[in-house]
Amino acid sequence: MKRGVRKVVYTERRWEVLEELRAEAVDLLGVLEKNGIRGVVVGSVARGDVHFGSDIDVFVGPGTRYFELENVLLDNGYRIMEVRVVRATPLSGLNIVYYLGARVHVVLRAEVRGLEEEEFTRYAGSLDLNGLRGGRRVPGVNKQLLFIEPTSYGHLEWSIIGNEREAASRLGISLRTVMSRVEHRLRRYRGGRRGLFVDLRVPYGDHVSVIARLLGGAR
Repeated sequence: MKRGVRKVVYTERRWEVLEELRAEAVDLLGVLEKNGIRGVVVGSVARGDVHFGSDIDVFVGPGTRYFELENVLLDNGYRIMEVRVVRATPLSGLNIVYYLGARVHVVLRAEVRGLEEEEFTRYAGSLDLNGLRGGRRVPGVNKQLLFIEPTSYGHLEWSIIGNEREAASRLGISLRTVMSRVEHRLRRYRGGRRGLFVDLRVPYGDHVSVIARLLGGAR
């Protein structure tokens, strides 16, 4: 075992929480796929390192129009509580986040610009519907910059700081993406967090004019 690697053994309850979250994610991804929308679950639900406060984050690619996604969610009994519209920098793509309750978020990547945005889901770890149904778990990096490597008993974890090249190789992504994510997180930890270029949280219904303006009416 490499230096600095920590072995984490899951309790029975933690496995139960993972199963519960994955069952909910399967239902949501199944609804989307049935209606021609491909999504993936990203983060701890895909990696397996969930805890009692973990969220379910489902990402949908830019091939889907926002009103089409909303109609599918509403027609299948999901309630959109709030919408967050985010653009990290003037050159970044637009993300539209739908809050479907306390722990379920659907992120529509309305625009994807640049390699880092393209590779983010692999950086954090992602699974499609078939992967979830098959019980797969994938490696990825969490918000604490720990590389999570799934095992039969839980996971192994190690800091990617100083190990960025290995992390990029293991995940099959560019070193540039990993370095950029490290810089972004460390800036937050050091208290120098930069504000997002656009970060608006609005009640559902009030978001349409905001999205239309930011997308130039294209969607």
